[in-house]
Amino acid sequence: MIKKRFPILELDTCVKAQRFKVNYSVIKKNELDLVDEHVLRLLNLGSFTARDLATFFGFDARETQTALHDFISRNEVSQTQDGYLRLTQEGMKYFKGGLDDPFIKAIAEYSASLCFELIEFRPLGVDENPDNSDKGFNAITLDVPPEHVSESERHVEEKFKRMFRELLEKNMLGVNFGKYGTDIDLYMVKSVYKYSDTFLRRTETFELDSEAGRIEKCLTPKYEEPEAYTQKLHEQLRYKSGRSNIKDVIAFADSINDEFVLDLLTDGSLNIQRLAQWLVDDNREGGVIFAGGLNLTENRKKVLDAIDEALQGIDTAQQEQLPEMCLLLSSDSFNLYSKEYYSTLIEVANHQTVPGDNKARCKTTIFYPTGRRRQLPRAANFLEKQINGSVEAFEETEVLSPIEAIILEQRLAIVIYHIKDPERSDVPVPVGFITTDNDQVHVITERIRQHKYEDE
Repeated sequence: MIKKRFPILELDTCVKAQRFKVNYSVIKKNELDLVDEHVLRLLNLGSFTARDLATFFGFDARETQTALHDFISRNEVSQTQDGYLRLTQEGMKYFKGGLDDPFIKAIAEYSASLCFELIEFRPLGVDENPDNSDKGFNAITLDVPPEHVSESERHVEEKFKRMFRELLEKNMLGVNFGKYGTDIDLYMVKSVYKYSDTFLRRTETFELDSEAGRIEKCLTPKYEEPEAYTQKLHEQLRYKSGRSNIKDVIAFADSINDEFVLDLLTDGSLNIQRLAQWLVDDNREGGVIFAGGLNLTENRKKVLDAIDEALQGIDTAQQEQLPEMCLLLSSDSFNLYSKEYYSTLIEVANHQTVPGDNKARCKTTIFYPTGRRRQLPRAANFLEKQINGSVEAFEETEVLSPIEAIILEQRLAIVIYHIKDPERSDVPVPVGFITTDNDQVHVITERIRQHKYEDE
């Protein structure tokens, strides 16, 4: 088998974060006045009289006295009885560390605005773009210990002290210390206070490794992968995935005579290596093979192209006779935890309008699984405001829970099974097909209608 990795799923995670203002002071190297620097340089080389210095600088007696006054008053330069000037022990501190260039260490105060996620109190860079506009909307929210929220300022102070050098080197403090940056040391954290709550939202991608025969989470190069984050993500995925749904998938696949999916599940579990082989060969009979979530770029293009082709020749003048397009969402799908998935649904639902005159080529309804409550969640209400169509709640049966489908009446059927096999994958694996075979479209439509209403 050719080694290849296939994108399977994209989902969003959400972690609580907070923004803090940190007031701190540093001990830093300061540059000296040019005259002061050269006075110190000369005296570091040997003993000179005030007349020697005046000659060197071209000063008169008053100017020479002014240049020496502060050094003498601070006991950094002394004058012998015969008039020679020398550096004292205090004065030699300017050359601490064997440096030829004199410097002074001074305490300076600064403040920094920083954002920390609350699992490991990792400081967030600008690339990670914390944002509280969505507040965890359609994402998997990772739990944060309550103490991390209530004691966040104390944790941030400790983290800031430990990471000061790293924060400085990564330019996260908003201060440019110039060429002396390597000589900066943290002196004191004076205060830390939280001024806003926010969220860190990340998109995680899962791929099928055809050689290893397993589903793996991809590492994101620009993000760090702290162990605590990875562990909490694994726990949440396992919790939300729950039990295997293979029996339900087999029941639906058998009802539409889908031998392709039945062959993947012959031993009652998902044969990932066989799926990988089919993806490499791409040789499904009776329709276009479809693996991965609807929101993946390649899959979205396949779907939009298929809908375009199926809607060719529709007479938009007869609006009351337009065919119906049904989008059936799956409660087992982890696509529901992807912001991009909702954007894809909006694009699919609105794609059926005629470019230029905005006339619909079909009537679109999105069926959103809500369980027994029959109350549309915030995500569904968001969809309804964005699409040229309607969103309806439905209580799906167990057989339909794994099934996502797009049915264009008598023209097109797209079926995606979200297969949950916790022994082989932390996430449901989306697999399906696209068909324009009229008989197959009719069978799929009838089976969905049958299962959709059998408990109503």
